[in-house]
Amino acid sequence: MRIRTRSELGALIRDRRNQRGLSQKELASAAGISQHTVTDIESGKVSPTIDVVLRCLTALGVGIDIREIPKSEGEAHKLLESIIGAHTIGDDDSGR
Repeated sequence: MRIRTRSELGALIRDRRNQRGLSQKELASAAGISQHTVTDIESGKVSPTIDVVLRCLTALGVGIDIREIPKSEGEAHKLLESIIGAHTIGDDDSGR
């Protein structure tokens, strides 16, 4: 599975959240974002920042040190690819 769109990223976060048995409210609280933001991410309505994605993944138990957020977009994509495993992060749905 290749993650190329914000919808696919949202589905991945939703699946990981469900695997951990967390509600959207619990994930939001743990990630320091609003429940509305979690809902929008999971439904693919928004393109979250790298910071928000990393916060969500950290809250879902994926080992990330938020202090080591990459400085460039390319480095951020490489980090996310290594975190998610075989999945590949791509651009959002715009223009597709």
